[in-house]
Amino acid sequence: MTAHHDKEQDRKYETRDAHLPGVTVTAFSLIAIMVVGMAVAWGVYEIFRSRSDGPDVVAETFTIPDTTALPPGPNLEADPSASLALLREREDAILNTYGWTDSAKGIARVPIARAMELYLQPEGRQ
Repeated sequence: MTAHHDKEQDRKYETRDAHLPGVTVTAFSLIAIMVVGMAVAWGVYEIFRSRSDGPDVVAETFTIPDTTALPPGPNLEADPSASLALLREREDAILNTYGWTDSAKGIARVPIARAMELYLQPEGRQ
């Protein structure tokens, strides 16, 4: 037994062969995977080819938008300070004068200064 052991120690290469059934199964598996992959790719190609209108028809998603059309212009005020002054004048008129908010319901407005006076008065002295 030692003689056999000594002979294997003297060799400087691998003495075992490749496992032929394992190599064969691996090779055929890779070939099968490639064939299935090509079949799936061909099937997807056929699906897309059957849905297309033809080689000369451009899909709607590939149309180029009209870049010559300009967007709508901004709504700029010609004189913003005059518009602001007019707005403040209307607000001041509402805050500082008497008037009807809804005359049908009897709701009126009073000047803000008078409203604050009425609000601060004790309940019994109105």
